[in-house]
Amino acid sequence: MRGRKTSQTSQSFAGNGPWARREAALQRIRKVGRREWQKESGYRQQARVENGFFRYKLVLGGGLKARNSNAQAREAMIGCDILNRMAKLGRPESYVVVS
Repeated sequence: MRGRKTSQTSQSFAGNGPWARREAALQRIRKVGRREWQKESGYRQQARVENGFFRYKLVLGGGLKARNSNAQAREAMIGCDILNRMAKLGRPESYVVVS
């Protein structure tokens, strides 16, 4: 199986669909480099959001237990608060040391 770093353009996919967008992205990556492409395309922000949803589902489950929409909104807010508290516990406290 080929990795993403070894992806190649294909001559058989031309047009305006998703394959054309992929081809354009590959060409841009070759021109400016992968890191610069990630910055200009917003790829990193998308990855952060997807990772947040993954953590939410992993810790709290794939669905909401409440039945009505107000209770579901409260349940989601409580779940986000739990994840934020867990992240804060795992984050080191840093401070400036003057020598």
